[in-house]
Amino acid sequence: ATSCAAMPAAGGKPKDETQQSFFESLYAELDADANEIADGLFLGAAKAASDRKAMLKRRITHVFIAHPTMPEQHPKHFEYGRAPLLDIPDFNLLERIPDALTFLRGARSKGGKVFIYCARS
Repeated sequence: ATSCAAMPAAGGKPKDETQQSFFESLYAELDADANEIADGLFLGAAKAASDRKAMLKRRITHVFIAHPTMPEQHPKHFEYGRAPLLDIPDFNLLERIPDALTFLRGARSKGGKVFIYCARS
């Protein structure tokens, strides 16, 4: 069996193992840590939450942390909300949705932009 990476690329030459695929190169150009998934709504990793300048550049005004204990990185610059979600199989996520929606609705009603993140770094 031959892996896709070892198969010849267009032109008959084997693909270099270090060469990025089309999608890898496309996403490498994007900020993989914070992406706008809807108008004024960003989703990303905890790493992006530490980059205050990047968040201000995106005009983010509110930050929603989907984790019980992660600290608020920049409380003087953004309004924070939290859903203390646990990464365990029997955790009832539905119990936390009303509070999350209230925070999102409040931010959006003020014309704010919201960045949501969890523990993924």
